[in-house]
Amino acid sequence: MAAAATSDVECPVCHENLQQPKILPCTHLVCHKCVVSWLEEAGDQGGCPLCRAPILPASDKGQGDLASQVDALPTDFAMAVVVESEKALSGSHVCSCCDDTVATVYCLQCCVKLCAPCAKTHSKIPALQDHVTEKLSDLTAEQLASHPLTPCVNHSSKQAELYCTSHEELVCGLCAFSAHRQCPDVGGIGDVATVKREELKKHMQKLEEKEAAVVAKINQIDTQVTDGKGQFKAMRDEVKVTFDDLQMSVETRRQKLNADIQEREDAFLAERKSCKLDLEDQKAALSAHKTTAERLVSSAADGSLLGMMGKLMSRLTGLESQKLPDDAKTTTGNLVLMSDVAEKVKKAVADFGMLTDSAQMKGNTADRCLWCGRLPPSEGPEYAAVIKVGDRVRRGKGWRSGYQDGSPPGAGTVTDVPQDLKTGWVTVKWDCGNHYGYYMGVVNCYELRLDV
Repeated sequence: MAAAATSDVECPVCHENLQQPKILPCTHLVCHKCVVSWLEEAGDQGGCPLCRAPILPASDKGQGDLASQVDALPTDFAMAVVVESEKALSGSHVCSCCDDTVATVYCLQCCVKLCAPCAKTHSKIPALQDHVTEKLSDLTAEQLASHPLTPCVNHSSKQAELYCTSHEELVCGLCAFSAHRQCPDVGGIGDVATVKREELKKHMQKLEEKEAAVVAKINQIDTQVTDGKGQFKAMRDEVKVTFDDLQMSVETRRQKLNADIQEREDAFLAERKSCKLDLEDQKAALSAHKTTAERLVSSAADGSLLGMMGKLMSRLTGLESQKLPDDAKTTTGNLVLMSDVAEKVKKAVADFGMLTDSAQMKGNTADRCLWCGRLPPSEGPEYAAVIKVGDRVRRGKGWRSGYQDGSPPGAGTVTDVPQDLKTGWVTVKWDCGNHYGYYMGVVNCYELRLDV
């Protein structure tokens, strides 16, 4: 991998002064010969040695001679002049006229180094009096590059005076007359350069406007990202709050259900225990009287037997006629069977999703139904006692969810009423066409009211 160049005039590949510097698409500068060798070594994967950006378009890879493709890249002539200027300034400062005296000044038009005596003579020659000289100690490569003598492309010994825009060539007067007199755009170097500088300024302005638009777009994206992160955070916060509330609701609901189950279990076990104790007492009395009867039958004298028969027989008859407890009635306050309890728990769990609506979680929880969490209307029991098929009804306070009776909510007609409201639901056909069943007495829930 090539290291970065240590100076502006140094090639990043060969680390020598740039020769025929080529401007890569990424704007880095590399010697012409180094671009060719770099691409030959790297193949199709070759990119800029500094930033790895592609050097040749994908459509040009493998098309024609590699050197010709590199020739097509623009050459930075300005940098080439700076390189030559730096080379000139870095050499030995010997007067170009007397060859043995240390030079102190440089003529920008003649491109020669002069010692003090020769510089004085140089300034006295009439044709050279307007030439500009600079002290070598103060002259920079950039200053020197800005005043070069440009040679003709066909006559290196002659200074170029004209520029042919059609052929993009710097030519002397002889070449302009002989080879370019038919070209429509041949003008003085200074005049053409002035026009080209204005063109470059316009391009620079467009590039600045484009850069400003890109920066504005980047800032817009940064703002969108910032706003988006804030919105997504707000969503996460809302989800957290919602599910924290839901988790609390679930836990509260679970505790209520478990408390009710425990209460019913305690009542059931207490009743069973009491029933068992009564039966144990009955068993002990039966066993004791049976033993007494067996003893009288087997060993008592006839007189003794007859003397006891009157009172003993009435007691035995009472024990024989004593009824066993009826499971359907031996519960505290008509305790429901375990299967009924299980069924109600299932209904409570199935209905729990309806309890997460915040509108249904309001109100005094002490007044809620333990099974469905709804607040029964005060007129519920009275309506349940008289409701019948054909009655017009509307939803009550304990309504489960708004979608069931259509939108907007309206009235409906009762189509079925169970014989025992405490064991089933009332069926309603709503005016919107929906047909559903609703609590109307089950576990003390009342979801309907008469439309009066």
